[in-house]
Amino acid sequence: MSNTETQNSRRFKYGVNVTVSVVIVLAIVIILNIISYRRFASQRIDMTATRLYSLSAQTKKLLGKMEKDVKIVTLISRNAEEINKAKDLISEYDNYSKHITVEHIDPARELTRVEQFYGTIKDRYADTVKPLDVAIQRGREGIERLASDIEQQKKLMSDLMADKAFADGQEKELLSQVIRAFARSSDQFKQTNEQIDKTLESALPDYSGSLDAVKTLLTHYKDNIYGSAITYLKQFGASSKQPNAIKEKLLELSESFNASSDNLKSVLEPIESVKAGEEYTKVMQQIAEPDSVVLIGQDQIRVISLVDMFRMPEDQQRQLAQGQQPELQFLGEEKITGNLLAMSMDTQPLVVFIEGSPRMPVLGPQGQYQAVADRLENLNFEVKSWSTQGQRNPMTGQPGPPAPPPTPKDGQSVVWIVT
Repeated sequence: MSNTETQNSRRFKYGVNVTVSVVIVLAIVIILNIISYRRFASQRIDMTATRLYSLSAQTKKLLGKMEKDVKIVTLISRNAEEINKAKDLISEYDNYSKHITVEHIDPARELTRVEQFYGTIKDRYADTVKPLDVAIQRGREGIERLASDIEQQKKLMSDLMADKAFADGQEKELLSQVIRAFARSSDQFKQTNEQIDKTLESALPDYSGSLDAVKTLLTHYKDNIYGSAITYLKQFGASSKQPNAIKEKLLELSESFNASSDNLKSVLEPIESVKAGEEYTKVMQQIAEPDSVVLIGQDQIRVISLVDMFRMPEDQQRQLAQGQQPELQFLGEEKITGNLLAMSMDTQPLVVFIEGSPRMPVLGPQGQYQAVADRLENLNFEVKSWSTQGQRNPMTGQPGPPAPPPTPKDGQSVVWIVT
């Protein structure tokens, strides 16, 4: 390949990278502008509860260029002045984009609407939670079979304990403990099944929690009840001084315990490997928290807690006297606009902050831009830093070569920020 072809190839490659990166740069600029808008714009220095809320020019610009539909649903019961103003600002998103719709639901007073909304979330994840539902039903079948096994084993132990030839000793004490454990099984199975029924009948079921309840119960009987009993019965079979007829009954009981343990293992192994429904579980748990804003896009759902939308400015945190009411800063626009921006991106971009001096770190506990990096990461950006200076050689005191810069993954856009 000639030098001219190589240069042309490089120009084309870099030209494409620059074009893609420009889009991401513009996105980051919007986020950084929103983050810094309250700090440096005189008309909105303090976005507090005493001021009217309105969308920034950066947000309006983003809304005007949106191409994907997003529905914003507020699930807020609180009725304070600053909360109502925050809801008014969220309603503004609907006014500046035909792709945005906003719906306000009061979970405390509009139970029917809440259940309908939960139903849409459940339907959205119907395919991904199906393996969880199947695993739960298989686990419940395991509980049913376990209950049947226990009833048969209760009879075996009752006959054995009633046998006059069964002498007092460790064997008898072991069976007494197992009998006491089995006596509680009916209530345990009933409570677990009732809990699962109640959960699965809810508008937004906790499939993962129900499956965990099943696995915990079955594992308890496999390991703690049958596992311990089988271990001791094996020992007794080798050293027991019981009559042969009793030993045969103990052996029969041990085989029954082994069969039940194997059945539990065959039920547990496949349901323990189920990893589906993780996104649904995360969304469900977030929505279950009081007061939240839900962004429903074509490809993903994001939940923002109302608590995360209000923050006391750092200068007030340092100066606030004990007992004094703080004036909270509203970060809702930053959170919502940032998430809308992240939802519009097909791949997770890489943002690299370039560090010019080791004495002035950009990221980390003392980093000047760590707060910005945290917010970018929350919005689905991958954030790294890179120093142009290498570490000094402890022997010579001379700076070494810089470490290799971060390398983007295949298809990942990278943006370099010179601080």
